[in-house]
Amino acid sequence: MQTHFKAVIAYDGTGYHGWQIQDKQATIQGELTACLKELFSCESSILGASRTDSGVHAQGQVAKISIQRDIQSTDLKNALNSRLSEQIRILDLRPCSPEFHPIADARQKTYHYYLSQSAKPPLFLQRFVSTSYPILDLSLMSQAIKLFQGQHDFQNFYCLGSDVKSTVRTIFHAELFELPATMNHFSFSDDKLIVMSFTGNGFLKQMVRLMVGALIQLGRGKIALADIEKALQPQKGEINSQKLSAVAAANGLHLRQIDYSHDD
Repeated sequence: MQTHFKAVIAYDGTGYHGWQIQDKQATIQGELTACLKELFSCESSILGASRTDSGVHAQGQVAKISIQRDIQSTDLKNALNSRLSEQIRILDLRPCSPEFHPIADARQKTYHYYLSQSAKPPLFLQRFVSTSYPILDLSLMSQAIKLFQGQHDFQNFYCLGSDVKSTVRTIFHAELFELPATMNHFSFSDDKLIVMSFTGNGFLKQMVRLMVGALIQLGRGKIALADIEKALQPQKGEINSQKLSAVAAANGLHLRQIDYSHDD
């Protein structure tokens, strides 16, 4: 009997080569697959909703786990969490229909990028927060991030390496806000963290990190608002040639949440 589960997974991506299983590389999917193999001698599979890159974190990755065994979701969750490394946790696990597809059924995804304006980020947040120094023009960046909202051709905001039918995506909401780095007693800093939040129907390879990189360049005075506007309107026949910045560091990026139109 094959059973199917929808899992919500959190992980610290430091030291992992992303989500997707790779030969001879430590990955999140690879470790989960190894744990399932240890638990069950029967066939099992795990399909993730988002192929996060090397060093990227998640608080809300979603995956479908399918195994040839009748088991309660609570028992499976506890068994996996007892075997996974301390950098990976199953937050929620519940039965789902065989038809549930974590990629095709996703309605929207939300990513947050965390940035400190210190020369070095707060000590106990270094694994999860990137840094940009000196001080950025946050007012201009707040204005610019709204340019990404709506449907655009993001061919100038993605890296080649995965096959895509279209580079058109829709960003439902994009905003920049600040929160105190002293939100917990581990920070030991009075610095504020900058959060850049993006919610969309899908994201291309390294798209968020390239949008963030462009915003940082804008905040440093290296590019203008018009440059971002132009990059969002690529000319016909222009192929991935108008990058405004390097890809922002992976450690600041977090997959926060994936929403579905129905509960599976």
